Amino acid sequence: MRHRDSELSVSQRVSFHRYETSCLAELVDYARTVFGTDETEISGDPCDAMPSGTDGPPCAEFRLDARVERSRAAVLAAGIDVLTTEGWDAVTHLRLAEAAGVGRATIYRHWPTVEDLVQDVIGACISDRQAEVVPTGDLHRDLVAELHVFVDALQQDRLHEVLVTLVERSLHSERIAEMRRELITTGRQAVWDIIDEAVADGRLPLTLTPVVAASHLAGPVLYRRLFVGETLTSDDVEEIVAAFLRAHPGT
Repeated sequence: MRHRDSELSVSQRVSFHRYETSCLAELVDYARTVFGTDETEISGDPCDAMPSGTDGPPCAEFRLDARVERSRAAVLAAGIDVLTTEGWDAVTHLRLAEAAGVGRATIYRHWPTVEDLVQDVIGACISDRQAEVVPTGDLHRDLVAELHVFVDALQQDRLHEVLVTLVERSLHSERIAEMRRELITTGRQAVWDIIDEAVADGRLPLTLTPVVAASHLAGPVLYRRLFVGETLTSDDVEEIVAAFLRAHPGT
């Protein structure tokens, strides 16, 4: 919180405003260097984040970092919307600059190539749709809850199309192939944590691997949604999990 002038001594006010002017000048110079002439307007007070109880304004670096994070978050939020409503090919520097209301120089600074941009947008999209599922200790119930997260993501907007495109393009690009591998690992981690605990306490067999578990749980969902075009229901999710548990009895 910024100090009120009336709460400061004369010398403190002089020092404060001199430093405030310096902060603003540094911000403007930085913006001109990084973002170009179309993004030199700095809105708000560069020192309005000063912690309560201090005698001086915050450093410009803190303010710049906050501004950069806001711009990055705005671009990724716009990217999720564009990706899921317009598709993979719509995720470009120009399109996201328009959607996020930032300059293209800002986006190029964080993501020099389209693949850099797509990778982070897909990652943000997956993270945004992963609900926090609190394990209950009931194996069937916990797996159903996690599988619902996956099914809901596939059945909303155009995310299923994005995944198909990701798989297809990974055949021709090692960079996208690595992106696919990372997403698979991240996407199955929550389910595997539940399964790993169940394997450890004997509710599932010791021979069960992450690949087999993912195939038996996600496989039916992907086949029925992407190949058959079905819309899966809660009953379908329940049956997929029940079939998985019947196929892998514990010791």
